[in-house]
Amino acid sequence: MAQMASDSRVSWIDTGSNIPNKWFDSDDYLKTITIDDVMYGFAGTNVMFKMFLQYYESRDTSIQLLDTLVLFAKENRVQFFIIRYEIDELRLFCYSPQNPDSSVPCEIFRISKDPIIDKDYYAIGSGKYSKQYKKNRRNSSAQIPIRSIINANLSGLKKGDMVELTNKVLSNKLTPEESNKVFWACKNKGGDLFTGGKINMSKNATRTVLAKQVQIMDEMDKSAKAQGAVCASPVDACLEIQQLNQLGQYSVSPYKVTVTDKETDLLARMKSTFIAST
Repeated sequence: MAQMASDSRVSWIDTGSNIPNKWFDSDDYLKTITIDDVMYGFAGTNVMFKMFLQYYESRDTSIQLLDTLVLFAKENRVQFFIIRYEIDELRLFCYSPQNPDSSVPCEIFRISKDPIIDKDYYAIGSGKYSKQYKKNRRNSSAQIPIRSIINANLSGLKKGDMVELTNKVLSNKLTPEESNKVFWACKNKGGDLFTGGKINMSKNATRTVLAKQVQIMDEMDKSAKAQGAVCASPVDACLEIQQLNQLGQYSVSPYKVTVTDKETDLLARMKSTFIAST
């Protein structure tokens, strides 16, 4: 039986330096969720997942909604990844903009017309590149790789005498130097700073649960915006492209998203939500 699990950490990414200066481990925050018997997993800029849940109507319209989100992300240069699993089909919907300061192609654009991901296990997010994920990725429980990453983070922080910084981040932002130290303390132990908190398994959610998730993410976004930051679980696009290529797949779709009057109206509503959230 298919499983999908996620951690509950969300990070504040400083809009100037593009590094994390604060993070939250919210037990109520879900990066993976099942709606109408379809599983979804998320990584990237929080507002994108918030808009997916906010504008979700039904399973029949969910794919067009995801395609519209990808188009919106491309128009506004926002990174996000959503995987969708239904009846043995795993699809990747995502956009990651080209870095204007890099000559290396790192744009990703994937929609519903692209091939399914034919793999027994698949992950999105920064944690999948950690040593602990690679070591435990074939475990029959989707929770074990995440648990191993979190334990490695704790071990690295203790070894580096940085536990006090995890206490500081509860009420204050870290300096760039502190953030860098914490990042490498976790990474050197095989962990990932962006992974933490409670491990949640994907479960069928009611419309009430969806509304609650939108509220949780809205509060996170507003708090971050007030401090000049953006809530995100960032992804290394270059590494994502490498993985897609290893699977024999491309990173930039040759197809286009079909836009009707309904999608045009939806894009306008998304823009209002986006402006209020970032």
